Amino acid sequence: MPRTLVRWRSVIAGLPRQIGVRALALGLVLAATTACGDDDRNPITAASLTGSYSASVFTVTAFGSTIDVLRLGGRLDLTLASGGVATGSLFLPASITGGSAVTESLSGTWTYTGGVVRLNPVGDTFRSDLELRPGGRSGTRLEGTYVEDGSTARLVLNKR
Repeated sequence: MPRTLVRWRSVIAGLPRQIGVRALALGLVLAATTACGDDDRNPITAASLTGSYSASVFTVTAFGSTIDVLRLGGRLDLTLASGGVATGSLFLPASITGGSAVTESLSGTWTYTGGVVRLNPVGDTFRSDLELRPGGRSGTRLEGTYVEDGSTARLVLNKR
């Protein structure tokens, strides 16, 4: 198991019961695909997806409660550059981790095939199966939902 995920689990271990450890550790940024409509008059291409995005929705639902990560001070920023280069970061404040604030890099590569944006962060920060579906006009929004062990993480990124 990657060293960082083990650290994530230890950071998250003290969280309130309403946040599932695996859902937060893996699901905060990992997303299984969700359907998002696009405008056929403005087809989405890799070129139209390049740009900077910020999370506008970032929630984790577990044990019947929903945690709004953004409202609690969390942040996720992502830039998709031409040539498949991705940069960005995830910030979780101490109010979410129950200990020290955590900042993780999302830098690595990205691809757009089959209507899905796939992020592949460098190193062992996150697994390499982060998938987001573009939506909105020409891909101005990226959305994903990840479900595991009865917990659901939802992420919506809007282009700035």
